[in-house]
Amino acid sequence: MTAGSDGVMHFWDYEAKNKIKSFSYAGIPLCHARVSPTGDMVAYGLGNDWHIGSEGSKWTPKIGVHIIPESETKYSK
Repeated sequence: MTAGSDGVMHFWDYEAKNKIKSFSYAGIPLCHARVSPTGDMVAYGLGNDWHIGSEGSKWTPKIGVHIIPESETKYSK
């Protein structure tokens, strides 16, 4: 899983080297994301990541959890 200041989180199949699914959070920066030790959910934080300085503090911080279904763990050809 990768996430960034563009507000997009991508799930990847490392072995197949392909993107499985993407989630967009309307351009709100993803400041931090972490997959659980069991691999069945990801917690993430949205808000100002300071990539555009203090004038970019227009986003209200939010914390979310995404449950990862089996269909998002492997790339289907």
